[in-house]
Amino acid sequence: MKISKAKLTKGGTLEVAFVDDDGNDVTMKGKNIVHEDLRNRLNALIPYFAELTEQREAPMIDWRNPGGDETQELLHRISVTGVSITGTDDLDRQCVLIGKRTLATSKVLNVTAPLTGFDPEMESYERCEDLRDTVDAFIYECQLYLTEKKWGMVVAEIPFDNDNEGDPFEKVEAPEAVTA
Repeated sequence: MKISKAKLTKGGTLEVAFVDDDGNDVTMKGKNIVHEDLRNRLNALIPYFAELTEQREAPMIDWRNPGGDETQELLHRISVTGVSITGTDDLDRQCVLIGKRTLATSKVLNVTAPLTGFDPEMESYERCEDLRDTVDAFIYECQLYLTEKKWGMVVAEIPFDNDNEGDPFEKVEAPEAVTA
């Protein structure tokens, strides 16, 4: 399976385009929410996205610890929603990161990073190999979503009324005799 495009939907599910083992182009929209691991792999792309799109926070990213709390706080208004990949092997593979920035007015600005290659000899982006590894980790989680059903769980809260502690049947009256 070769994934060419993967994006997180507004509902928290995954939409994926891939070529299956028989050579068929397949587009799948998942109905299950993604696992936290997949969401974390997508979030790991945010520093690269910020740098590639020349966001004002990019010079302040701590590249020794791009997943650290300080960097996450710095980039809290930026998110990556999808990845598109072209090419067949490591030498000619390239990607486009798709994301958004929440403005001070709470409006959303959709942003697309430029096409960026993974080969350090051909690409001017200095972190292209790290970007490749981070994209590959995201794609791996997408494959687990598709093949291993690695999905997230919806945790629902059941509201219990704590005001009526005690026997829940204390106000129930016994039924009258029933004839058979």
